[in-house]
Amino acid sequence: MNIDYIIMAHKSRKEHYERLANQFDDIKLCIDYQNQGAWAIAKQAWDMADKDSDYTIVIQDDALLCHNFQEKAEQFIEQHKGHVISFYYGDNPQAHKEIKPDYFDTMLNHAVCLAIPTAEIEDMIQYCDFQPECTGDDMKIRRWLITNGRTCRYSNPSLVQHRDIPSIVDPTKPVRQSKIYKQ
Repeated sequence: MNIDYIIMAHKSRKEHYERLANQFDDIKLCIDYQNQGAWAIAKQAWDMADKDSDYTIVIQDDALLCHNFQEKAEQFIEQHKGHVISFYYGDNPQAHKEIKPDYFDTMLNHAVCLAIPTAEIEDMIQYCDFQPECTGDDMKIRRWLITNGRTCRYSNPSLVQHRDIPSIVDPTKPVRQSKIYKQ
């Protein structure tokens, strides 16, 4: 399986995205130097995907990855091919359709670390570009999934934790952290 990894970052978080990048042998960086906003920089990150890859994973700069993240993420994707996958599930309560020992399916809530089959990225971007009332990348992608009758598959436990720092989009929001994180 060929997986393309991309870090979506803000210029103010250099130490965080550099620390993330150092955990990979081959990763692309998409850095917001002009305060373009969540969807603009997310779109650029997804656009950077290698079209020959099977999956693309976009990791936000405030992600903390579990030990051996790449190996665990690739195994999970191999077992759940065809799904949009989130490796982070926050602490907000949500009704799950079905909880299995290693995964559950529900609506996308956060895009801290998201894997999408590369062949679906162009369709996702085209759809999300026409959701002007929605500014967050996670909410745009969520709507794309709902429109297509799909949910998001979450690893259980989460392979990613949310760094305990304020949001770039809305610094007044409380920091969310996964209660089911695997270190």
